[in-house]
This record gives sequence, structure tokens and C-alpha cells, in this order.
Amino acid sequence: MGCSGSNLKTKEKAEEAAAKAQDMGCGSSKAVVAEEPALNITDEIKASVRESWALFLQANEDSQQNYGMFIFVKLFAVAPEAYSLFEFVEGLSHEDLVDNEKLGWHVKKVTEAISAVVINLDDMDSVVKMLVDLGGRHSAYGIKEEYFVAIKEAVVYALEKALKDKFTEEHRKSWTIVMEVVVHLMIQGLLSNSMEEQSTVI
Repeated sequence: MGCSGSNLKTKEKAEEAAAKAQDMGCGSSKAVVAEEPALNITDEIKASVRESWALFLQANEDSQQNYGMFIFVKLFAVAPEAYSLFEFVEGLSHEDLVDNEKLGWHVKKVTEAISAVVINLDDMDSVVKMLVDLGGRHSAYGIKEEYFVAIKEAVVYALEKALKDKFTEEHRKSWTIVMEVVVHLMIQGLLSNSMEEQSTVI
């Protein structure tokens, strides 16, 4: 796949964030999820992601079930220590989780962020800025890198729950690639901002 001017700028921005984190002492971090994740998103992947996300949003409208809640159900299953960030849901069963109003507010923010990524897949410069900034803001909440990594699996799980037999293997592969990009960029923002805060304290 050829590298357009936009793709090259996107790569440079991601590399700049990674270099900044490394200069601050994060050279051995697990942050690099893919070597050049932003360059892996083909037109076919974009189409698959857009199609399946539209089906996901439609499933939410057609049902009283908020399928976005399953993102957090899976997150807590994969990374149970993440419960500490949401004390109001500690000890709740999975059935109670999906009906929790406070958690529903967080789900709304996550699904809005995913929608923004899907809408802007043809403008990766904007996606890079948005996700690096978003990852940086999460440093104030004590978020760990592994929580972002778990979100990749959690989003795919929620899509599968919503779309059921309409969720194809192509959809799964496309979302795995896109979520690698999302996780990569958010971790770079998280690490960069965390180290800036530490340097300020020192």
C-alpha cells in the first residue's frame, strides 16, 4: 500500500508522541501495539467498520438493550482490577452492570468517541490528535495501559453481542485492526501526559 502525504503526516505524529514518551523514560513500554498502525487501515477496512458500526447503533435504537454496556462487562472480565476506577459498580453482577445508570454515562462517552473515530477514518490526522489527546486526559484517572488494550477486545465483544449473526469475520478482522490503532494512539497520549505530570512534580 502506498503512503500518501496524509498517511505520512499521521505516521509522523504518532512517532512524535512515541518519541516524546520514550525521551521521558518509557523506552521499554508496552505502548507500541503495532509498528505502523495508522497505515493499516485500507478502504475495505473502513467500509467494513462503518457498516458494522451503523448496524451496532441501529441495534441500540431497535432494542431496549444498550449494547455499549457490554464493552465494560468485557473490560471488567478481562481486567477486573479496572473495577477500582468505577467504585459504584464494584460487586455488581454482569446483569446489574448493564442496567447501571452511572456506568451508562461512561458508556455514552465511549461510544461517542468510537463514533468520532469511525466518522473521521478518512482524516487520520484528526483521529491521531483526538486519540492522543483523549489518552492523555485519562492519565489523571489512574488508567493503566492494559486497560486500553483490554478495550480492544471489549469493543469487538460488544459488536458481536449487538450484531449476532450479522457480525462477520471480515467485521472482526477490520475492527481488530482499527482498535489496534485506537489503543496505540491512546497509550502514546497516556504515557506522554503521565511523564509530563511526573516531571512537573519533580
